[in-house]
Amino acid sequence: MMELFSFLSALASVIYLTVGINTYGQNRRSRIGSVFLLLTISLSFWSFTYALAYVARNAYYFSLWNKLSAFGWCFFPALVLYLVLIITDNKYCDNRKVKAMLFLPAVVFLLLTTLFFWPDKETNVYISVIFYYGDFLYNLIYTISGLSILYVWGRKSKNNIQRKQSQSIVTTSCITFLLYLVIEYILPAAGVLNMPNISQIVCLIMLWGIYYAIIRYNFMLYSNTLIVNEMFDEIMDLTFVVDLNGKIVRVNKQVHALLGYELPELINTNISDILAAKEIEEIFGRKSLIHKTVKLNDIKVTTNYGGKIPLNLSISPIVNSKNHILLGILIVGQDISLIDNLKQVITIHEITAEKLRRSEELFRTVAETTPFAIIFTKRDDNTIFYVNKHAEELYQVSREDFVGTMAIQRYQNPEIRKSLISDLNESKVVRDREVTFKRFDKSIFVGTVTMVPVHFQGEEVILSCVADITEQKILLGHIVKSEEMLRKLMDAIPDLVVVTDVSGKISYTNKSLYPMLGYDTGKGEQPSNIFELVLEEDVERVRENFTRILQEDIMPIEYKYKKKDGTCIDAEVNGTVAKDETNEPFGFVFVVRDITERKKVQETLRRSKEEIELMNYELRKRNDLLHEKSIRDGLTNLYNHQHIIELLETEIHKSEINQNNLFIMMLDIDYFKTINDQFGHQTGDRVLNTVSKLIQVNIRDTDYAGRYGGEEFLIILPDIVRDDARQLADNIRLSIENFRFQQKELKITISIGLTGTRINRVKVLIDRADRLLYQAKSKGRNQIVTDWDIEKL
Repeated sequence: MMELFSFLSALASVIYLTVGINTYGQNRRSRIGSVFLLLTISLSFWSFTYALAYVARNAYYFSLWNKLSAFGWCFFPALVLYLVLIITDNKYCDNRKVKAMLFLPAVVFLLLTTLFFWPDKETNVYISVIFYYGDFLYNLIYTISGLSILYVWGRKSKNNIQRKQSQSIVTTSCITFLLYLVIEYILPAAGVLNMPNISQIVCLIMLWGIYYAIIRYNFMLYSNTLIVNEMFDEIMDLTFVVDLNGKIVRVNKQVHALLGYELPELINTNISDILAAKEIEEIFGRKSLIHKTVKLNDIKVTTNYGGKIPLNLSISPIVNSKNHILLGILIVGQDISLIDNLKQVITIHEITAEKLRRSEELFRTVAETTPFAIIFTKRDDNTIFYVNKHAEELYQVSREDFVGTMAIQRYQNPEIRKSLISDLNESKVVRDREVTFKRFDKSIFVGTVTMVPVHFQGEEVILSCVADITEQKILLGHIVKSEEMLRKLMDAIPDLVVVTDVSGKISYTNKSLYPMLGYDTGKGEQPSNIFELVLEEDVERVRENFTRILQEDIMPIEYKYKKKDGTCIDAEVNGTVAKDETNEPFGFVFVVRDITERKKVQETLRRSKEEIELMNYELRKRNDLLHEKSIRDGLTNLYNHQHIIELLETEIHKSEINQNNLFIMMLDIDYFKTINDQFGHQTGDRVLNTVSKLIQVNIRDTDYAGRYGGEEFLIILPDIVRDDARQLADNIRLSIENFRFQQKELKITISIGLTGTRINRVKVLIDRADRLLYQAKSKGRNQIVTDWDIEKL
C-alpha cells in the first residue's frame, strides 16, 4: 500500500513540475508565471520527499524526509495567497512589509518542524500544541483568504473569461481544501489513524483546475509585456495595447516622441481620453465588433500640449492562436499630419514653380529692384548663371564677367561655402550667416548670406541673397568703443550711478558701489533691487518717488542707504527717467552722493547756530532788563522822571498826528513831609511804594505812570474823553484815601491836577498840570482840580 502512495506522490511531483515549467515557458517575463513556478516547485518538492518518506526504512528516515518536505508544505499556503494577490492586482502585493508578514508563519513552522519532533526525543507539549493548532489555523486562514479574494475578483470582473477562470480555480481549490480537512483532521477524529497523509496528492485536483483555466481560458498566459514584446519591435508608428475595458496597458516610444506624454502617464488611462472619436467608444462599448481589423481615417489624438494630431488608425484584435480567446486590442496610428503638410508644401512648390515658369519677366523685375545682391548658382557644379544689378555693384564687376564663374571664388574662405552647401544638403536653414566675401579685384567686404534651394526654369538651383554689412560692422565697432568710453566715464564718477528698470531691478552700477557701500561686483555681490539699499521704513517713500519721477522733475531726495556691513550712510539721490525712441519709460538712472560728512558739518553748524541764538537771547534779556532798570524808578518801579518826560513827548506827537485827546495828571501826596517826620523815612518809602501800586491798579493798559520827583507822580492818559479822565483820577484818589495801612493811625490822601488841552510843548503842559495841583492843595487837599473847573470859575 505504501509503495502505491509513494508512486502516486512521485508521479504528482513530476506533474507539478511539468505544469509549472510549461506555464512559465509560455510567459517568462510575467511575475505571475514566476510565482506560479515557485508554487509548483514547492508542491513538487513536497510530493517527492513524501514519496521517499512513504517507503522509509525506519522512523528516523521517515522523520528526515518529513522534515525536508516541510520546505514544500510550509511555504505552499503563503505562495498560494501571494499568487492570488498578484492575479487580482491587489494593492498589497508590492508592499514589502505585507510580503514579510505573509511569509513569516511559513518560516516559523519550518523552524519548528526542523528543530523539534525527532523520533527519539520527546517534544515539549506546549510546542506540540502551538505547532499543530498554529499550522491548522495558518492553512485555514490563508486558504480561505485566497479563495475569498479570488472569488470576489471573479464576481466583480466585467470580463466573462475572468469570471470563468475564477469559477474553475475556486471550485477545484475548495474540493482540494475539503479533502485536506478530511484527511488531516476529520478521519483522525473519527478514529481512522492509519490513513497516511496524501494532501500533496490531493492538490492535483487544484492544479487540474488551474491548468484547465490555463488551457481553456488562457489563465496567466495573458501578459502585457509578452504581447507588446512580440509586436512592438516591428511597429514604427504610434502603437497602443489596450485591454478589454479600454484601458491602455502599453505604448511604444513613438507615442512619447509625437504626443509628448511620458509613458507611465498613459498606463491605465482610458483610450477614449487620448483618441477622441465616437467610433472608438462604439468599438469598446460593443466588444462583439472587434472580430477583425478595423480601419479609421483622420481620427484626432490629443497631445500633452493640448493640440490635436490627425491619425489613420488600424484597430486589430489580439487573439490567442490556440483557443481563439480575445486577449486585448492593438491600435496602430499613422501620423498623417506630416503627409498633409508635405502635400501642402509640394503643392505650394508646384504652384510657385509654375508661377516662376510663367512669370520669369516678373521675377527678373523683382530681382532687379530688390536692394540686395541676388546670385543664382547651379546645384550640380556651383557655377553662377544669374546675378542682379545690385550684385554687379556690390562685387564691382559687370554681369557678363560675373556669370559663369565659380561661386566658391567669391568667398575669402572657401571652406565656408562648402559648409553652407552641406547645411543645405542636410535641410538646415541658412539665413543671415555672416561671411567675409572677396570681390573680383581681391578686395574684401563683410556681408550676410541667405541661401535656399529653388526650382528655376525647370532646374534645381541655389538662390543666394547677399547684403553688405561692412559699414554696420564699423559702426558696431564705434558703438563698442563708445560703450567702453561711457563705462570708463561712469566709473570715473565719484558718485554711485545705479541703472534700474521701471520696477527697480538693478541692471548696472559703476565702480563707486564698492567704496561707497562695500559691494564687490567682481564677486557677484551686486544687490538685485534698489529697494535693498534703503531702510525698510523708506521703501514705500521710494516707491512713491518712482511715480513722481515718471510724472515730473523732482529735486534730489535724501535717504539713508544701507552698506553691506549693515551700517548706514546719508545719501542724496537724484533720479532721472530713461526713455526709448517712442518716449516710453524703460528704466531709471539714479546718481547717489554720500553726504554723511556734509550732514555732520551741517549738524555742527546747526548746533553752533542754536548756541549763538541762545546767547543772543540771553543778551537781549539782559539788555531788556538793563533798559527796564534804566527807565524805572528804583523805589516805586514806575517810570523815572526822564523816561516819563520822553513818553509824554511821544504821546504829544501822536496826538497831533491822529488828532486825539491827550490828558495828563500831576499827583502829590498830602503832608508827606509830616509822614516822614512822624513815622520815619522807611514808612515814607512804603507809602510811596503803596501809592505807586494803587496808581498802576487803576490806570488803563494804554496809560503811563511815572515818578516825577519826591512824592509827585505824572500820569499820561492818551486817547480818552474828559469825563473818563476825571473818573479815572477820582478812582485813584479814592483808592488811596480808603487804603488802610498796618499802622492804623497812618492815613494818606493825594491832590491831583488834571489837564487835557492840545498843547504841543511838554514844559507848558506840565506847568499847567502842576498849577492845577497846587490849586487843589490850596483848596484843602484830597481833591481834583481840572482845566474845565477853572473855566467855570
